[in-house]
Amino acid sequence: MDTCPEHQQIVADIAVIKDNLVEVKKDTEEILKSIKGNGGPGLLTQSALNKASIKRAWWWLGGVSLTILTIAGWALKKLG
Repeated sequence: MDTCPEHQQIVADIAVIKDNLVEVKKDTEEILKSIKGNGGPGLLTQSALNKASIKRAWWWLGGVSLTILTIAGWALKKLG
């Protein structure tokens, strides 16, 4: 049975859409694995670890700065 060219084009378009859908599913799975992690820390975990690390660094910097200011104040008081 012969099919019209219009229907052949529709069948070809559907085949292309199916191929693209398979690629999109694979890409989505890869993205999900990188976000959630696949046996290791994902992007969400890494982001939380980085945030905690930066917070600790700021506290350390604040402590060092306060120590330096305290020593400088003590030295100025002794000289004055």
